[in-house]
Order: sequence, then C-alpha cells, then structure tokens
Amino acid sequence: MATGTVSRTAARPADTAAALDAYRQIIDHLAVTADFPHWHTENRPSAAEVQEWIDAGELYLAIDREGGQVAGVVALNHDAPDAYRQAP
Repeated sequence: MATGTVSRTAARPADTAAALDAYRQIIDHLAVTADFPHWHTENRPSAAEVQEWIDAGELYLAIDREGGQVAGVVALNHDAPDAYRQAP
C-alpha cells in the first residue's frame, strides 16, 4: 500500500488493470472488516463498469508519487443505486 504523497489523475484505458486491482484490494479488505455495500458478494465493480467509467472520463486514480502505485480509486458521476438515492 502506498505511504507517500499522492497525486490525482484521470484514469486512461491503460490503467484498467491497475484500477481493477485497487478495487479488488479494497473489496478484499472490506470482506473481512465491514462491507456495508456488499461489493464482495456482488462482484462489483465489474471490469465492464470500470471500463465504462474510464471511457466516460469518470474514473480517477490517486497515485503514490514515490512508488507510482495506485493508492486509491474513485468514480465521480451522478449515477447512484436506488438505495443510495433514499439515504438521508
């Protein structure tokens, strides 16, 4: 896991595998701690979802400046599952 300063960058098609790996690490961690969205049981996000976010310019990576590793990943858009739309 990254420990240094990070920079944010829009993900490119070449980043798909790294983004999926980062999500998998997060999901694996959540599966043994507290996985409120239950991504580990739903195989989310899928490779197709990640690719769609990249193609739409909606996926961003936090890159560790020292090691070049992906330290975080986020999709920024206005799409929300129905359950989130009902949240206060």
